Amino acid sequence: MNLFNKVVNIYLKFFNKKYYKIIQHNKKYFKNFNTISKNKILIEFNGWSNHQIVSSYIGNYLSKKYNAELVAFPGYKYSAIISFYEKFIWRFVNLFGKNVLVYKSFGVKKLLIPYKKKLENYLNKNFPLRKIPNTKKTFIDFKINQVKIGDAIYDSYLKENRVGTVDVCSKKFYDHFKKNISLFLFWDEYLKKNKVKAICSSHSVYHYALLVRLGIKYSIPTFVTQS
Repeated sequence: MNLFNKVVNIYLKFFNKKYYKIIQHNKKYFKNFNTISKNKILIEFNGWSNHQIVSSYIGNYLSKKYNAELVAFPGYKYSAIISFYEKFIWRFVNLFGKNVLVYKSFGVKKLLIPYKKKLENYLNKNFPLRKIPNTKKTFIDFKINQVKIGDAIYDSYLKENRVGTVDVCSKKFYDHFKKNISLFLFWDEYLKKNKVKAICSSHSVYHYALLVRLGIKYSIPTFVTQS
């Protein structure tokens, strides 16, 4: 543990005992978590302590079962594809945070942030606005490679913007659509290139659904864990 992490750990011990107890519990019960393997378990990273507890147990069980290392990916706000700048800020803010210490304490080796460069031309060519389903009903059934994602993209827009409906032909929604297509393509490529043995997510809706449904398509054991 580096010096900064030690300082954070001391701070938690005296000023945030809940997180400190979780970290100490993990270190005690998940001692054999130094698995380095080409096999991967994708496990959602978030700040919900109740979900972290569930993730620690199921993550370690799956790690041992498949001899796989735990790789965390950001949940909710940054589950969608992000810019290089956002990626840098996210890493900087979370690098030494209490949640990172929690995930490290139960064996997470890497933090994978979805990021895919130079997709704008590809998206404009293959998914131009004129080819997007122009009614809510048809958009909800939108699929790529036989994976239904229209409803997930639509619902995530409503959630993020706190609105009850949306014009699917609007520029704002189209930008949201392209961001989600980028995320879908990122996960599709990642699952094809890596030996992912299991996926653990907190939800099966919104952005989360893109990875969850791809996992199911490729017959990867996929778990939605909620407390």
